[in-house]
Amino acid sequence: MIFRIFLQKNSGLGMNTLFSVSPMTMPFYRAYKAKQGSFFVVSSTFDLPILVKISSTASQDYIVYPPIFVLAPHTAQEICVSLTLKEELKPHEDHRYSVDAFPLEQGAYASLSTDVSPQPTALRIYWNSHYNDACRKGRLFTQKFTVSFVDGAPPATVQKLARHVPAEILDSKDLDTELGNISHKKARYIAEKASLLHSIQLQQGKIDLLKNTISRDEAEILRFNREIDELQRRLKELGNHDTLSKYIIGTRLELRVVHYILAIFVGLICGRLLHKF
Repeated sequence: MIFRIFLQKNSGLGMNTLFSVSPMTMPFYRAYKAKQGSFFVVSSTFDLPILVKISSTASQDYIVYPPIFVLAPHTAQEICVSLTLKEELKPHEDHRYSVDAFPLEQGAYASLSTDVSPQPTALRIYWNSHYNDACRKGRLFTQKFTVSFVDGAPPATVQKLARHVPAEILDSKDLDTELGNISHKKARYIAEKASLLHSIQLQQGKIDLLKNTISRDEAEILRFNREIDELQRRLKELGNHDTLSKYIIGTRLELRVVHYILAIFVGLICGRLLHKF
């Protein structure tokens, strides 16, 4: 059975279909916390390239690969689906997924078709920037599918099929959460880096202040050493002056003693001469 998405009557694109979607090649099972997988095919029925995005409308751990891709005219893309039920399904609960697409603008196909990364950034940016315009012009086409679950546990082939989905592929909700966590961590690291740089600058300021203080202290020490040398020189000069003074005083005393002795001899001589006369 093939599901078809019909163009709106006022779209003016001149075709009555844009793409078709095949059913799941393998059913999903109601097994709780059992990983399981399936495939379906999106086929272009349009004469121009289209941008296709696939997302889940359920709350389970639902992963599709590729989640967004460019589909050339009248070509097909096989989609791998991986599912792990996080909680037990309620009776008659179904799994839902949505296929959305709009035609690419002229010249966009060449640049966007080269983005083959697991989470194509260029495709997501283009989708987000052109989504509202496509809705306004009636160029967005959406089909939501309901997938019934089969009772029992998935066989080994279904579980093996689910493991073929690349582990790094996340749905848009998980991807946005991870990007938010990364942005939050980045902002925290930037704040911590700024705080560390500020602390380093403060410590560097203290180090520079200590260096200036040490330089001033060294200058003071040199000045004190010069003053000490000057005082020692003056003390030495004073010591030399004191020695000279003592020498002069001693010489004067010796001369006075000689004078006294001479005076005594002269007195004695004069006394004797007077006595004779």
